[in-house]
Amino acid sequence: MVSRASLVRLLLISPAVMLLAIVLFVPTGRLLALSLGEGALTLRHYHQMLTDPLLVRSFLTSLWLSVATTLLTILLGYPLAYLLAVQAGPLAKPLFLFVLLPFWTSITVRTFAFLILLGRQGPLNRFLLAAGAVEQPLPLLFNAFSVVVGLAHIGLPLMVLPLYAAMRQIDASLTRVALSLGASPARAWREVFVPLSLPGVAAGSTLVFMTTIGAYVIPALLGGKRENMVAQFIVNEVNVFRDLPAAATLTVALLALTGAAFWSAHRVIGLGRLWADTGRVA
Repeated sequence: MVSRASLVRLLLISPAVMLLAIVLFVPTGRLLALSLGEGALTLRHYHQMLTDPLLVRSFLTSLWLSVATTLLTILLGYPLAYLLAVQAGPLAKPLFLFVLLPFWTSITVRTFAFLILLGRQGPLNRFLLAAGAVEQPLPLLFNAFSVVVGLAHIGLPLMVLPLYAAMRQIDASLTRVALSLGASPARAWREVFVPLSLPGVAAGSTLVFMTTIGAYVIPALLGGKRENMVAQFIVNEVNVFRDLPAAATLTVALLALTGAAFWSAHRVIGLGRLWADTGRVA
């Protein structure tokens, strides 16, 4: 016999479950059916994907660009999150506004801003020329560098927020105990604070990786001929070749890769708890 409280909870979550089923599970099931052959079961499309050098290269390119972006956001986001969590004081709210600002700006606008900033006649190259750092403009556009920079701009808030949540939970007295036992400030920070913040690093890395591996707009506008990511091939299969089964196969493979990354991170560090803390402190 279902209790009244259980029935109320079931009714409350029903709209969300129905929305997920309609928006997520139904299209995903349709893609899986297309990739396996709707008439007769076949793995022909997966075989073609695994034996096509261009497609294999696109997956490898997506992987290494996502990993490079994740590492860059760690290098940039860790000091910023530390400042927000430990040192900012009254400046925390304005700095948080600065961190969240990219979420409120169109990705297309931000990408075209990088086209201006990184161009051969852009502000960055003009500054380097004026400072005497270079003798001729650097090729900063339409290569892996510009793609990683653009993706890092998108992923930086996704790295900072979990880091901030993890750092806010660290008991400051632990560092003081290490100092009282003779550790230098640098050693106390390195051996006490940093290890306790690693769950935030792992959660932020997972968010950035899962977001950037399926990116389309930034690689399409800022990348060169060698920086074709999987999402670009999916769009080409649909809009140019009209090959929906091939596009579905690439999409399912990309979803599987992203899901594997999420499952691994959830098993290792328990992302659900940390993301709940992120939402509470943000």
